[in-house]
Amino acid sequence: MLATSREPLHVSGEGVWALQPLSSAEGVGLFVDRARLAAPDVSIAAEHSELIRSICADLDNIPLAIELAASRTRLMSVADIRARLQSRFRLLVGGESPNPRQQTLEAAVAWSYDILTSEEQLVFRRLGTFTGGFFLDSAQAVVADTAIPAEHVPSLLDSLVDRSLLLAERTPDRPTRYRLLLTMRDYARERLSEAGGIESQRAVHAQHYRAVADGADAGLRGPQQAEWLPRIEDELGEFRSAFNWSLEHDPESALAIATELGWFWGMRGRVAEGRRLLAASLQRVPTPSVRRGRALIMSGWLARLNGELEIGAAFHAESVRALSEFDDPVQLGLALVWNGEAASALNDWKTARARWTEAIDLLQPLGTSEPLAYATLELGIADLLDRAPSPARDHALVGMSMMAELGNARGHALGRMVLSYADYLDGDLDRAWTEITECLAGLFRIGAFGDLNLPLPIAAVEAVAMGRPEVGVCLGAAFEGLRSSTGWNQRSPFLEALEQALGQARDRIGDAAYSNAWQRGLAMDAGDAVNLVEHPDLITTT
Repeated sequence: MLATSREPLHVSGEGVWALQPLSSAEGVGLFVDRARLAAPDVSIAAEHSELIRSICADLDNIPLAIELAASRTRLMSVADIRARLQSRFRLLVGGESPNPRQQTLEAAVAWSYDILTSEEQLVFRRLGTFTGGFFLDSAQAVVADTAIPAEHVPSLLDSLVDRSLLLAERTPDRPTRYRLLLTMRDYARERLSEAGGIESQRAVHAQHYRAVADGADAGLRGPQQAEWLPRIEDELGEFRSAFNWSLEHDPESALAIATELGWFWGMRGRVAEGRRLLAASLQRVPTPSVRRGRALIMSGWLARLNGELEIGAAFHAESVRALSEFDDPVQLGLALVWNGEAASALNDWKTARARWTEAIDLLQPLGTSEPLAYATLELGIADLLDRAPSPARDHALVGMSMMAELGNARGHALGRMVLSYADYLDGDLDRAWTEITECLAGLFRIGAFGDLNLPLPIAAVEAVAMGRPEVGVCLGAAFEGLRSSTGWNQRSPFLEALEQALGQARDRIGDAAYSNAWQRGLAMDAGDAVNLVEHPDLITTT
């Protein structure tokens, strides 16, 4: 027996097949078919395809919603329908079905809502606070209170999933991620607004994601980097929503969210978004504080990643002045490290060394810390540019030891970058290639895609030196492509070496082969580039 239902029947021997919304192409096809039936004299031209695709996506590719939207072409243009979707429940009425539940979109959703228990209805309304995907712990934090105990939330979410009001995205190696379709979210928000609880619920939502952000900074720097980067990515829509609400109602929380996700903005290549959020919140919170000093550090870093070196240096100088007013040597040490980086980006290596040495003198008596480890690694990079591989290697090993103690996989991988170039300068190309491969693989493994721009030029230089010019050109082009896609426009300290290596490669293989390799590299994403370093034989040397 085959039966269709909005929820499982829970009978013996039942097998459930969950129907998904239509695909994008199916949704567009349905809209066009129903529009032609509703208004045969109206032309649906090719230039309408993107608008129609956008309408269907905003309606979650739900067949009833698409049919109701298409029926409006009798009275409205496609552009008018798209513009009015924010009021979808008032727009999507007038269906021809004899079943009242299928004559309007609101009636269809209301029928499902009305048969919920009061506890399920309350949870559903509160879930309307979420913008996109969320995890169970977030649902419990936002939904639970004295009326809904936290331990009841998992079963209530399962019930909403069974009733097709909530989606559950389950994968074997990740926690279940929940999501309301846009139509369900809008209905839940309307009911929540009617009940008078939308602003208080948004405040709960914002405070939860501020708390998550507060933990994210340590998570992004410690042993759980590989878990935290995708976790933030998966709930990024919620952090944005919490930030936007906080900026108007609780600017300190907005500053906290923008600042504590600072490593995420840079490591994930979301430079422009991070800068925008930091700038907006810094403007709203002018009062000096350690948090504001940290926000200035992150603002300077992201500005430099975007190639705005003078602006970045100004932020870093201001952060040192701001944090000097507080008794927090670790944060001041971090500001000094970044101040040194800003100087090095402007090719002022004397000032850079002075700042890193100052940071080490300040931090060393306090024991191992992340700023101390980074300052040590930075001195190693300065040694490399002085073509002094021995002290560079010493600094790298000390810095890597501290990074291992801290569980900072990113820092440890960047230490391998220093070791690799030191081996290259010593002429040990096989060992250099092993180290740069481990560096790139380590960064990719934790999802630090923006940071791949640091070692990629070195990999390109070493590939050419090893007699693999096409590989070197591909990696050089991949570096350029990734810089563009991640917003990473900071000048690499190894750019001069890269340009020399690419010139040598062109001389060896000729213009045509060089151009082919360059175009191939530009088409690579981060995974392709790392895979090429791990398997350089994929490209045959001519």
